[in-house]
Amino acid sequence: MKAFLAEYKAFVLLAALLACFGLGIWVGDSIASAETAKQAKTFAEEKQVAVEAVLTKLVTAQANEREALNRLATAKAEHEKISLEKDHEIRRLTTGRPCLSASVVRVLNQPDNVLPGAVPAAVAGNDAEDAGFASDTDVALWSRGARSKYNECRGYLGELRRYYEDLRRE
Repeated sequence: MKAFLAEYKAFVLLAALLACFGLGIWVGDSIASAETAKQAKTFAEEKQVAVEAVLTKLVTAQANEREALNRLATAKAEHEKISLEKDHEIRRLTTGRPCLSASVVRVLNQPDNVLPGAVPAAVAGNDAEDAGFASDTDVALWSRGARSKYNECRGYLGELRRYYEDLRRE
């Protein structure tokens, strides 16, 4: 019976050791799980803050874009109004007299990759000498139009520069 009790004590001791070992693993796993959960929560909070920051920047950029487009539309409408007034004034002040001959107009109308010597001469018998000349009105309107397009392009580039400078500041 003593042998039985000794085996029984050894068995109980072994069971107690296994129970303590299992309990230790369970407690350690619980602590690790809690730490992992805490890290995951911290990571999620950091990502949420980052997403909110990006969303704020996006909303600001979209507002800046709308402002830039509105400024461009206003400037374009004002520009078109002034251009029409200038066109009217140019027509009033010019006489329509020939300013550039037909041969000069033919040279100007050729594509950039055609040499001036390759421009065909006017066909005789068609009043070709006067056909296609540019009047002082034509030249003045063209000049106003070229300057107008240049200023319009300059305005667009200025707005683009301003838009991207605003983005960099934020």
